[in-house]
Amino acid sequence: MLTKEDLSQIGNVVDSKLNKRLEPFEKRFGSIDKKLNSLDKDVTYIRKSINVDISGFDKEYLDLRKRVEQIEKHLELQTH
Repeated sequence: MLTKEDLSQIGNVVDSKLNKRLEPFEKRFGSIDKKLNSLDKDVTYIRKSINVDISGFDKEYLDLRKRVEQIEKHLELQTH
């Protein structure tokens, strides 16, 4: 019959073998995790940049629309 010490030694051997097999995967996943974090930061930066650009176009559009309305009013043109 196996003693607690025998079971503990068997468990240590199994853990050691398992850790050796998982080590390459842990390294790979760590590398992938770093790349995903980098991509997440890039996407966040791009979204902020796009929002700034869009808000700039919106402001320009509204300014131009206001100017056109003033011209139409001055020339007494019919608007829809």
